[in-house]
Amino acid sequence: MPILPIVVIVDVDPDWRIFGAAGAPQKGEMRWEGLRRGVPNLLRLVEGLRDSRGGSVRFTWMLRSDAQIEMAYGDPAHVADEFADFWDAREALGDEIGWHPHTWRYSESGQFWFQENRDVDWVTSLLKDGHSALSRRFTIRVAKTGWTYHDNTTMKTFAELGVKIDFSALPGMRYRGVIPGTDHPLGQYDWSRAPQEPYHPRVDDYQMPGNGHALPILEVPNWTFPTGILRRLSHSLRGGRSWREFADPAKNPRLVGQGFRNPPYSVPFVCYFHPEETIGPPWIFNAVHVAQNLRLLLRSCERRGIQSHFVAGSELAANFR
Repeated sequence: MPILPIVVIVDVDPDWRIFGAAGAPQKGEMRWEGLRRGVPNLLRLVEGLRDSRGGSVRFTWMLRSDAQIEMAYGDPAHVADEFADFWDAREALGDEIGWHPHTWRYSESGQFWFQENRDVDWVTSLLKDGHSALSRRFTIRVAKTGWTYHDNTTMKTFAELGVKIDFSALPGMRYRGVIPGTDHPLGQYDWSRAPQEPYHPRVDDYQMPGNGHALPILEVPNWTFPTGILRRLSHSLRGGRSWREFADPAKNPRLVGQGFRNPPYSVPFVCYFHPEETIGPPWIFNAVHVAQNLRLLLRSCERRGIQSHFVAGSELAANFR
């Protein structure tokens, strides 16, 4: 009977979608209601879920530590200290703490934040500073980039910093967003050529396996799946969206249920969501959806003769050398 490792990742970002928030991340507003209110409710909702071995849901919490957080609070790893008791409690229960750096950069002329992906030296310095700050609190084995963005330089930097596993890849997906009315990047990424299987990236191509000439870091892709007809239409109207979807457990099962009903046999099931998604907007995102989708996944595994196994992110290192 095949065993399916299940990695549930939480990108610990501030809120911007919820009622009363800016609704525009480039404004740089910092609220953490998703983490303060939504996540405790989520944890209660998933208490009874068990995998094939009787194990409970384990989360891999990817904490922000970067220049934007430093500018707002004076410390790149502020979130680690602000919620220190919570992280301690979660680690004691078998969860893992990882790193989630964003390359937000402030435009003085435009008075907004944007995704810096052109100034290589600035991005490299940001990553080193953010990793250093968070590493003083936790041993960082796993990471996931903001916007899932990588290029050859950022992947190499992650490897040089000692990150063992990266969970950024969205196989078959890419996006080229910009700040409205400008040419400044926002939410850009490209994983259109990445495989679904875990791989060690080539030095000169972060999307491709190295096959003997590779970085030591392991890229473990998120589980992605084809969108339905209605979703394809929606993606076409929004422009630039791929005809694939990643498995966001906080999203309404009517939108992503296909991904949880049809889990893979031979690659890990990696999914992720954000704390703010646990509190809305409820017709799309909700903590209840996390429990519903994970329950759907467990039942699907049982029906298909697959052993489900909740694991922390770094535990996959033993399975993929």
